[in-house]
Amino acid sequence: MSEAAQKEEAPPAQTGMSFADAFNLAVRFFNEKRLSEAAEVAQAILRIHPANPDTLHLAGVIAHARGDAALAVELIGKALGGRRTAAFMNNFANALQIGRASCRERV
Repeated sequence: MSEAAQKEEAPPAQTGMSFADAFNLAVRFFNEKRLSEAAEVAQAILRIHPANPDTLHLAGVIAHARGDAALAVELIGKALGGRRTAAFMNNFANALQIGRASCRERV
């Protein structure tokens, strides 16, 4: 594996990667449907910046894409505490709707 590929696969804290580069990597992984890797990078960012609204939102969107509506609601809800945007509120509503539908299916 090339050095560049190894650096891309390592968590951001171990690579000395900037916040912006790590965030962009998580977004790229998400867009490429590499959800596990996107979640891993987002969680690594949150260990360093636990209240960052953009990362909380991204982690919630990733959780939603992975089918975990409860975690999505929790993370996007925290993001809304730091920044209220139309995208955040829309994704929060989508996660709530899927979470409620999932609860109804279990009953």
